[in-house]
Amino acid sequence: MTIKLSALIAPVVLLLSACGSDTNYNFDAQEEINDATTAALDPPEALFSPADGVLPFPSSLLLQGSEDGTINIPVADPGDLSDPQVALNQMDGFSTVAPISAAVSRPVDAATVVLGQTVRVFEITADPVTTVITGIVAELGNTDVAVTTQGNQIVIIPVRPLKEKTSYLVALTSGITDASDVPEALAPSLSYRLVTGSTELTGPVGSQLEPLRQLTLAQLGALTGAGVEASEVVLSWTFQTQSISDVLQAVKNQTTAQPLVVVNSSLTTSFVDGLAGKADVYIGTLDLPYYQTAPAAENPDFDAVLNGFWTAANGGFVTRFNPAPESTTTVTVPVLMTTPNGNSAVGGTAPASGWPVTIFQHGITRNRTDMLALADAMADAGRAMIAIDLPMHGLVNPTDAIHAESTAFPTDQERTFGIDVLGMETEDGEVGDGIPDPS
Repeated sequence: MTIKLSALIAPVVLLLSACGSDTNYNFDAQEEINDATTAALDPPEALFSPADGVLPFPSSLLLQGSEDGTINIPVADPGDLSDPQVALNQMDGFSTVAPISAAVSRPVDAATVVLGQTVRVFEITADPVTTVITGIVAELGNTDVAVTTQGNQIVIIPVRPLKEKTSYLVALTSGITDASDVPEALAPSLSYRLVTGSTELTGPVGSQLEPLRQLTLAQLGALTGAGVEASEVVLSWTFQTQSISDVLQAVKNQTTAQPLVVVNSSLTTSFVDGLAGKADVYIGTLDLPYYQTAPAAENPDFDAVLNGFWTAANGGFVTRFNPAPESTTTVTVPVLMTTPNGNSAVGGTAPASGWPVTIFQHGITRNRTDMLALADAMADAGRAMIAIDLPMHGLVNPTDAIHAESTAFPTDQERTFGIDVLGMETEDGEVGDGIPDPS
């Protein structure tokens, strides 16, 4: 059991005061003194106790010990991807848009939580391996982030996405006070006092905290250089954001042009109700590398298809340190294309350089035929359109005129892979309804 000294001192003060001989005793004044004494012994704290897993979030400390540059939160079962912390451990940094928060021991006065004064946020440079801060780039302002409070949390919310694969430094100062009638300044925790001290930490426990002390002193040094009084800092930490473009750029770099085969379907857009037939409809196929898990024809493992994810050649996670995913197979996917015909405003004769092309991308749960709703307007503008389906999307009715099974191409396959996801409850549990689902 932990007994706080403040819980004992107030009754003692009251007892001693009651023993006085002054018949004009001022109880109200004494109560204020008692409250002030108690508050001084138990100030509001910016919570920080790495040994107990109490950290601001996100924090670069959660990258410590990583062997591949990914987040390294201790988890019970590293293979359980249903655990959000396990999934987070696949990333090489933290979100560029999610809130940043620090816990405090009791609610604070929101009016004292002021960006640029009591809450300071800086873009920094840091060693990619040790995460030690090496310099300050710029301080973030109101056009970058906003600050607020939520219960016992001080929260920093990006107003616009932070930069990818970039390190940031956050500092809270003692100008923040609690929300009590007698406001008290926010104070550092015991752990933070230890890692900001000038004395080297030694011994079995201290030696484990010494690297953290070095990290924190580097933060305070950088803050001092930016005009922040180190003695007023009650909590500081760094975090780095995830990479966003590296993997897609690696895919682009390793992708080679493939033949695109299309034929005139003899249809115009008029086969769709409400369209005027200003564009001719072409169908075709395209061979594409596939980076997720495609079901085997003889033994389709739909769970693997639904839950698989990109991996690198060594089986590791794809990150900025290991950005190139490994293709699992090649799939032949259906292609839908339209070009202006004689009914369009520009006529059906293509320019010498060919029709300019608009690539259409449908939304999640939809399919490539959504393109047809725009095809006539694009035809009037003198533009061709082309579309394929997202992975695990496509047409499910094989009698559809442009379904893969209705075309003359023998190898193309709807990207739904025939997966029957949406099911029905039976006595034996949930089973598919026998109808492949479009997405």
